[in-house]
This record gives sequence, C-alpha cells and structure tokens, in this order.
Amino acid sequence: MIRWSPFRSFTLALLLAIPGCDSPLWPGGGDVRIRIANLSSFPFERVDVVFPENEVSYGAIPSHGLSDYRDVSTAYRYAYIEVQIAGEELVIQPIDYVGENKLGAGKYTYALNVSVEGHLTLLFQED
Repeated sequence: MIRWSPFRSFTLALLLAIPGCDSPLWPGGGDVRIRIANLSSFPFERVDVVFPENEVSYGAIPSHGLSDYRDVSTAYRYAYIEVQIAGEELVIQPIDYVGENKLGAGKYTYALNVSVEGHLTLLFQED
C-alpha cells in the first residue's frame, strides 16, 4: 500500500499542473507560433519581424507563398515588420501596443500584401 505524504501529494499536483503552464522549461505549454504569408505578386527577398521580446528572420518568401511557423515569446496582432522587395525595403512600424492583448498559445499568420500605392499591409489571421 502506498502512503501519501503531503510532499507526494504536492509533487503529484505540481506534475499535473506543469503542462498547462507557459514555461520554456516545459515545451508545448503556451507556445505562440507565427508564420508569414506573402499575398502579393512580388517575391519577398527577406522578411524580418521584431516582436516585443525577440526578432525573427523569416528569410525569403515567394509570391503567394508561406513561411514556416516560428516560436515567439510575446506577440500581438501586429509587429514591426521589414520586407525587402527588389532591393527596396518596406516597413510596418507600430507606435506601441497600448490597449492590445498579448496573443495566447496557438498558431497565427501575418498575411502581408503590397498596396497599389506601394505600402506594406498586414492582415492578422488566427489559424
């Protein structure tokens, strides 16, 4: 017969709770994964996204192509984004994240396009 000491009960409760925590020590708990979709007819030579806590380089993305998902620690529905097209750099520059909520665990897409005026646009999608 197993005797349940307070320490064993605490340890069991802790082990059952950890998978639901947002912690880098337990993979899969609270992951925010973001990919880039190129909705334009131009190939993106380079895409860099600056999130509040880290910067991610997505590399080249072909016209109407998708990048792989990348793990980020903190993200919002938009970010600072630099895209290079034919040697020219287009930028989305947020002022701040006041009033925005952090994204919860899940997969998201920043769908980028180029307007007729030559401006970079962003459509946020939850996957």
